[in-house]
Amino acid sequence: MKHLAINQCNTPFKISSDDLNISLSEKRQGNSGVMVLEAVSGQTLLHCFPTKGLSIGQLWYNRQPVFWEAPAGLIPPGQFNPLQEDICINGKVAPGFSFLQTFSGGIELYGLKNWGMPRKDQDGKLLPLHGETSNIPVKEIELWLDNHDLIIVGTFEYRSFIGDETKPWYERGEVLYTVTRTIRLSKAGKMEVSDSIENKTADTLSPDWGYHITFHAEVGAKLLVPSQSAEMRDRQSLPADIETWKPAIRERLRTETGIVHNGLRINDQDGRQLNDVLVTYPNGKGIWVTFSPSPYFQTWFCNGGANSDEFTYTNGEPVFKKPWNGIGIEIGASALDHDGRTDSSVAFNPVLLPGQAVKLVIGVEVLDHDKTLEVEKEITIFNSRNRKTK
Repeated sequence: MKHLAINQCNTPFKISSDDLNISLSEKRQGNSGVMVLEAVSGQTLLHCFPTKGLSIGQLWYNRQPVFWEAPAGLIPPGQFNPLQEDICINGKVAPGFSFLQTFSGGIELYGLKNWGMPRKDQDGKLLPLHGETSNIPVKEIELWLDNHDLIIVGTFEYRSFIGDETKPWYERGEVLYTVTRTIRLSKAGKMEVSDSIENKTADTLSPDWGYHITFHAEVGAKLLVPSQSAEMRDRQSLPADIETWKPAIRERLRTETGIVHNGLRINDQDGRQLNDVLVTYPNGKGIWVTFSPSPYFQTWFCNGGANSDEFTYTNGEPVFKKPWNGIGIEIGASALDHDGRTDSSVAFNPVLLPGQAVKLVIGVEVLDHDKTLEVEKEITIFNSRNRKTK
């Protein structure tokens, strides 16, 4: 493996080698700027965000987007406070929802005290929506070349966030975890994201991690899940079609549907046991997603909501100027709604001893027509034999 560079995330750079081009540059938004890492390898183009824990922004293959066009922009972490009461839902201040204005990734890691909906801890302290990890910056990026694959590595510290208020919120307090993100990018429309979450304390900890993985949505796109059971997140009756993304009836009206699945099939890949889903498109191509099994899994379909009064700043300005057109999954160590609806069949140890780490893996691969049909057939057969619905 060849070492290419190590670079501070506040210093622009460019690297070119054969058909590999990598750059770190500042993207201006109004009076502020954030750093964006761009990597081009063959027909694969990646954007990721060092200011957001190396969250994956967008991946293109043959000029086609893999992930959604997120409704939120990028905010410098120093201008964001996860506990600031600056968001209203339907005109009422909503503590713990400041995260919404930073919802700008295709793959984002959440947690680590709370990855799901806002809640209070045992001391009565508010734990915000989706936690803090997706808004903690990495300080430096390390680049490697493994044969023809580009390897990008970045690390950040997850702290207690309590203490010296002269420091940015993400630098306050004792270090609880070290998170190391490794991205492997290939020329063939494949990417793997792996996160190592290490307990840096002298105590036993249980990181409450989660992910939002959101794909490009278009009329007729489907999200296929090989699972043994499915039920609506809101416990209403399942609609006849729980796989197809549909556009909003009115652009300003946002519609969100969540479906909780249990008993996902297990795939053995390179000695690892992974779950998988498939996103298919009307042109016959697909996106195959593999990921570490987790106690909680739900599909997520969303549309509309541009310039809506549903989510506004306290001055009445809409938070989202773009529609929430996305199709994807949410996975996590606990139930998103703290209602206990997790999959007991998943082998899962929530505890990390001092110095221990958990490694989580997400693979994304763009498939051609034939491979898409093959995976789709496998999922159809699995569900016809195993699926129960509620």
